[in-house]
Parts: sequence; structure tokens; C-alpha cells
Amino acid sequence: MFSNPSLASVLGAAFPAQFVLAPLFMGGEIEEGFTWKEKDEEGKETEISVISTKTRFGKEAFWVEIKTNGMVVMQILAEKETYFLFILDIKDKELLEPEQQRIYLEVEEVTWRE
Repeated sequence: MFSNPSLASVLGAAFPAQFVLAPLFMGGEIEEGFTWKEKDEEGKETEISVISTKTRFGKEAFWVEIKTNGMVVMQILAEKETYFLFILDIKDKELLEPEQQRIYLEVEEVTWRE
């Protein structure tokens, strides 16, 4: 990160994205169709939904859609067992730099080790 400051913004977005998934996993088995909603003290409503499943790099993964006040702000394709992010698509202005409209990251190759 220190040698490549632009990497800091990418990693800075990826790590919070994994924490966004935390409410999903506290309730046990997650499956397609699962939805979790929360409203904060300021009235901002967050909805996290598992909209579908997919196999990527030989592992089962799920598409997660995060909405704030009804607007899609993030989509994630995460591996089911470890929550490894295959795709991260951020449109949330609160997470982006002022000059950014979107951050889209997609893993192109994975080597699984046992």
C-alpha cells in the first residue's frame, strides 16, 4: 500500500464490504432470498439481500445486494464458506472519493490451497 497509494483506496473499499456481510452470517444458514433490514437513528434504512447464487472458480458463491433508502449502493459476489470477494461493485457516494462514480473490482484468477 505504501508503494502504491492507489491500492489503498481499493483495499479500503474491499475490507468494509466484507464487514457489510456480517449481519447475514450472525443468523445461521444463508440462502438465496434472505433479507436483512435495519434503520439507524437518523432514519437511514439499509437492506442487505442475497439475490442469487452462482459457481465461480469451482466454489459456490452468492450475489448480495446492499441498498440504502431503496437505492442499490453495492453489489458483492462472495464465496459462501470464507466470504472471499469475487466481485465488488460500489456505487455508494459515502465510500467513494468525490471524483469517483463507481469502484468495480473482479477477481480474474484464483488458486485454492488446502
